[in-house]
Amino acid sequence: MPGGEAHSAGELEKLMKNILLLICAAGLSACFICNKSVAPEHPNSDGAYHEPGAPQEVVVKRVTMSEAANYNFNDSKVATDNIESVLNELSRHPGATLRIEGYTDNLGQEEYNKKLSEKRAKEAEKIVKKKYKYTGHIEVVGLGSENPIADNATEEGRARNRRVDFVIVK
Repeated sequence: MPGGEAHSAGELEKLMKNILLLICAAGLSACFICNKSVAPEHPNSDGAYHEPGAPQEVVVKRVTMSEAANYNFNDSKVATDNIESVLNELSRHPGATLRIEGYTDNLGQEEYNKKLSEKRAKEAEKIVKKKYKYTGHIEVVGLGSENPIADNATEEGRARNRRVDFVIVK
């Protein structure tokens, strides 16, 4: 080889293997060094594992409207059952937030279901504010067909999934 040492084909192959092994070892070391996140030994009080430093939400209580109060298909008119018991529980947790989650069954377009479920949650919020004069922090969320509590394959199951949940979070 001009300007360098001559190596046999066997020596070059051995040299290439050594270089490849060094590259692989360096790559694995980098993975172990960078990937040191370890799950905590025990879950938080809400039963979930959270990343260190991430805001942690604790669900104090979740109340789903009774089946008698669930919505008709494509309807957002809310019944007021369970709201009083939720507000009584909320009064025992100063600084907590009332999150009102609206849901639908799985029929129809998901974008439409998200809007309908949010409308259901907003209607429940109006009742909480007007009828029960609640002035604390409220978060309203429309979750569409997420988190079904019953089988969407039956009419009875779909009816149960058309609901509003009242969630007290700290």
